[in-house]
Amino acid sequence: MFMKRQSAAAVTAALCSAVSAVVAEEEMFSVQPDDPRIAYSGFIHKEFLTAPSPRMRFDRQIPHARNYERDNPAVRIRFRTDARKITLKLICNELHISPSRNGIAVWRIDGVAAPEWFFDLRRDSAEPVTFAVSIAPPASADGGMHDYEILLPYGEAVDVGELRVNAEAKFEAPPPCPARRVFFFGDSVTHSFTSSRVDRSYPVLLGDRLKFEVVNGALGGIGSNPAHGAIVGAQKMDQLVMMIGVNDWQSGVPPERYAANVAGFLDRFRALQPETPVLFITPLWVAPAWRPQSVTHELEEYRRTVTEQLSARHDPNLVIVDGDGLIDHDAKHLFDPVAVHPNDAGFAQLAERLAPYLEGIHSASARK
Repeated sequence: MFMKRQSAAAVTAALCSAVSAVVAEEEMFSVQPDDPRIAYSGFIHKEFLTAPSPRMRFDRQIPHARNYERDNPAVRIRFRTDARKITLKLICNELHISPSRNGIAVWRIDGVAAPEWFFDLRRDSAEPVTFAVSIAPPASADGGMHDYEILLPYGEAVDVGELRVNAEAKFEAPPPCPARRVFFFGDSVTHSFTSSRVDRSYPVLLGDRLKFEVVNGALGGIGSNPAHGAIVGAQKMDQLVMMIGVNDWQSGVPPERYAANVAGFLDRFRALQPETPVLFITPLWVAPAWRPQSVTHELEEYRRTVTEQLSARHDPNLVIVDGDGLIDHDAKHLFDPVAVHPNDAGFAQLAERLAPYLEGIHSASARK
């Protein structure tokens, strides 16, 4: 059973009724969210809470005025079982306070997703809401083990509660995460706004294509900030991908200050990770019709200034990519009405054109 978008109260009532019916007809077994049979990946920080009910909570460590650090794009809940019935409790907590929401999460079974497996946790109320999302595994008839994975949404703060399965279900360790861990940092484009759902964001598209673990530390609305370099540098990663600057441009930050901020970020990052490969992407193209009143310089000045400053560092582990050419200059078909954001087609093109850079950096790193 999968949710269709409707009011939170109606969804909760319907799902609770469905789950109660399942429990009545067959004994179910609960696996708590801190049980090692459930694996988590793609997170920055997690914490097991016991009240008001057992749950796993995630956050991304950088405080944000809209609590975007409480969103956890594409954090994955993974398990392997032969269960015939599966219900996972997901709790939309009160910590996402922004009116900008996207609560679409994604089931994958044996690495495959299907349209009917997407479910929407978005709700209008600011009150915590619990969803019991049930699935009748389509492969369960063969009695074998199957891999299950849920990707958390990018625009909702979600806790993970208990996993319920039929009592005789068995578990095995899920496949290990990819060995390579790539950390993404930036603003709303990298956070995932405005992809239609999290698996259509460019970090997830790249991770799926190149087989690496995606960790998304980006926060919508931020600009360049040297202090963020130390926070990001403290995270475990094999590579950093960073795209920042369009909010500096929109708010009228001078190009020279923007470039100095990015250099300061890298100084603090390099103090902690002196050799980690960094892919820095200058701001993407923005349609000329999108020009906020606070803009004081052309966007190309930001690209040129930051490229000159970073190139002068002679950092052998830094690759700079010109964002202007990563998505075709087609505002109608490749960008959102809020024109600094790609749409799904634009994100797909962005991922396609970034892939060779990440493949090249990985190959060069492997040869060292």
